[in-house]
Amino acid sequence: GSVNIQTAADNLAVDTSAGGVTVSNTAPSGTLTVGTVDAVPGIDSNNTAISVTETVGDVTLSSGVNAGTNTLAITLDGDDKLLDNNSALTGQGGVTLTADKMALEGGTVAGGASTVTLKSKNGTDAIGLVADATGDGAVNTLQLEDRELDTITAGALVIGDAAQTGTIVVSSVMTPALAPDLTLINNTGGIAVNAPVTAASDLTLTANAGSAAVGAIT
Repeated sequence: GSVNIQTAADNLAVDTSAGGVTVSNTAPSGTLTVGTVDAVPGIDSNNTAISVTETVGDVTLSSGVNAGTNTLAITLDGDDKLLDNNSALTGQGGVTLTADKMALEGGTVAGGASTVTLKSKNGTDAIGLVADATGDGAVNTLQLEDRELDTITAGALVIGDAAQTGTIVVSSVMTPALAPDLTLINNTGGIAVNAPVTAASDLTLTANAGSAAVGAIT
């Protein structure tokens, strides 16, 4: 049946046959690892929705998180906390990853023909599309590399959010290989394009959240 739990664990694994998985966790050590627990590897929901929230710490994904044909959402509530993916994430109904810091090059994200969204938890943070995000050390900035975007398979890739007021700066060439539609979106912070951005199909830059907000594209 469904799994809907609040936990205080450093290691997490869930396997359910129906009903979905919703987990809100507070890791005592400051890092939640999704791995193998009692011979159960990662999180598998048998094609039902998965939502995992870590309230204070970092998250390391060492084993797969598989929502199959349904949706997958992973959220880190803590300020400047790191989502480190070293596994296969699957949510063919759409995947949303929300964290102030991300390291995605060690794994894959499979959104099928749906949308994969990458956004910071703190809406005032900047997003930097950079040549080298090793260590992701810039304070209050979600840094993403082209090679990280190349780990994502989706019909569309969205970077940012309509509520984000932080700027988006492109400082290195971005050519997502496996997501034909690419959208960069924020609200009032502006989008600065200082390097080529290429999408195989549609490229959308939205600096006003699709509304009357004031946001510049430069």
